[in-house]
Amino acid sequence: MKHLALLLCILSFSAFATEHRVDLGLGLTFPQAHTDFNNEADTDTAIYLNYRQKTSKHLSFGVGYYRFDFTDTDLKDDVVYLLGRYDFASFKYLRPFATIGAGMANVDPEGSSDYMRFTTYAGAGIDTVIAENLRLGFNFNYHFITKKTTAKSEQTIYIPSLFLTYAFGPKETHSAEATIVDYDKDGIKDSEDHCPNTKMGVRVNAYGCDVMKKDITIALDVKFEAYKTEIDLSSTSQLDKMGRTLVKNPEIFIEIQGHSDTSGDEKKNTELSKQRAQSVKDYLVRKHGITSERLLVRGYGPKFPLKSNETAEGREANRRVQAKIISK
Repeated sequence: MKHLALLLCILSFSAFATEHRVDLGLGLTFPQAHTDFNNEADTDTAIYLNYRQKTSKHLSFGVGYYRFDFTDTDLKDDVVYLLGRYDFASFKYLRPFATIGAGMANVDPEGSSDYMRFTTYAGAGIDTVIAENLRLGFNFNYHFITKKTTAKSEQTIYIPSLFLTYAFGPKETHSAEATIVDYDKDGIKDSEDHCPNTKMGVRVNAYGCDVMKKDITIALDVKFEAYKTEIDLSSTSQLDKMGRTLVKNPEIFIEIQGHSDTSGDEKKNTELSKQRAQSVKDYLVRKHGITSERLLVRGYGPKFPLKSNETAEGREANRRVQAKIISK
């Protein structure tokens, strides 16, 4: 109980912070049946409480507490551990994640002295927003507790569980596209932020970029088949973000720049890069209703490479379409 009291004390302070997460879970324990302990222990219950701090869009680190009860073996485990969690990109309303951790377990066998053992765990799961800043999820963890010399064996335990996560910080709610979040806290939500990693405290413009930067060029991440000018419709998310920004900010004008690698004839590459930039303009006009006068098209061919054209990776990076802000 001392471990739990210490963790609850930490959590009470976290309530006044931002970008922090608290997970409360309830699950079942399934001992793996290949050791003496696990052959004796049956399925029972587990509860856990985690406190995490987000360090980036996908990563968070923190501390946690697990309690395992094995009533048929008169054994209880109190586990305190450090943990790391990686959140993958959301798929519609579901967000997959993976966790890993290590710590110490206080093993308390009834009728004899308790003892401390090293423990590790790994897991994976999914969660989803069910209310503002509140998520419901399911995870599956694997715990391993090393054995004591005088104990029968180590403990290896599978734990499926349901949990709730409360987020202290930016609001998280469902939208038509995905969860609405502003990770760099610049006031521009990520679905409309063209510079999503702006440093804290920097003044930004309507599209989320540093107002002090005179020359702002935004990669549009548009894909084309080789020697073709038709846009691959699976690569239009960045274009749609740009379209929404232009609709909300009619004072913005952009130059759509087409670039190519050095493969083949330079003159043909320059024309191809211009045609691809034109395809981007046509898409913004057609789908988002942007007036043609706000979109200037340029084809630069291979003149401004990002990387060396000596490698396939470099050539792929150089075949790109960008948007340069030319008026605000």
